[in-house]
Amino acid sequence: MIAYQSVSTDPFFNLSLEELLFQRFRDEDAVIVYRDAPAVVAGCYQNIAAEVDAVSLFRRGIPMLRRISGGGTVYHDLGNINYSMLFRREGFVSYEDFLTPVIAALGRLGIPAERRRSCDIALFGKKISGSAQKVSGGRVLHHGTLLFDSELSLLDEITTGRKSGSFCSKASESAICTVTSIRREGLWGDASAEEFAEALLSELSGEGAVRFTPDEGMLSEIERLSEEKYRSWDWTWGKTPGFHFEREGSFRGDKVRISYSARRGIVEEFSLRSPALDEEEARALFEGSRFGPESFSELAGRLAGEDGEELLRLLL
Repeated sequence: MIAYQSVSTDPFFNLSLEELLFQRFRDEDAVIVYRDAPAVVAGCYQNIAAEVDAVSLFRRGIPMLRRISGGGTVYHDLGNINYSMLFRREGFVSYEDFLTPVIAALGRLGIPAERRRSCDIALFGKKISGSAQKVSGGRVLHHGTLLFDSELSLLDEITTGRKSGSFCSKASESAICTVTSIRREGLWGDASAEEFAEALLSELSGEGAVRFTPDEGMLSEIERLSEEKYRSWDWTWGKTPGFHFEREGSFRGDKVRISYSARRGIVEEFSLRSPALDEEEARALFEGSRFGPESFSELAGRLAGEDGEELLRLLL
């Protein structure tokens, strides 16, 4: 068993670390824990803009990332512990196989957690952890979040409380659950999140685990994967499942109706009906453009000038 606590809080680095170790450790089981600076991480098969307030996240500078596993959208910050378990597995892989040892480890740490739904962990009836899996080549990556001392009000403001009903697609949707944190429930006193992460790693990896440190070559590969994949539009937004978007609202005091579709992240069939804007100019700007808050922000500003922000919030 290999154990590693990442020293980085860069979410792009840590998702790249997970993927690279999943590819590399073919014969070794491993447990990783890490914490991230504020970020939103969506499942591989999700439409990120349908799950979160993408405009607010973009304006706050909080990155939105797509991971390689399925499941729902989660919020990371320094009060959230992320754990990853990379194991050899053949045949059917059950969430229970991984959640059971995690719940047992939490119990040994004085946290009376229990399984909830198929892939969640709850504390006193409220969710503290969600998990997802990827299986490939006889290996399974099981990873999850663990709310130790996260900013729950921000989590609700930009994620769970901001799901959009304007998107129609077959993309996976996140479940809405009441959440809490270990610290909010009065457990683990004044311990830091980093101290708890170390304790969790020790419990999950067990005695005899070999502590791992990536060498310079691996660090370079992780950085390359971070830049080429996880920071790229092609992976984050270009992988968005095809969808159709429709919304009616008010712009400059008049009724506006917006509709468009997208495949592989490229906008098609764009329509904007508003007495305040030139419909042909809008179609020419947006049709064939890249889907996502960065591209849409620039185009909305070109079309609506100083009212570009108002238009942007209608577009996503």
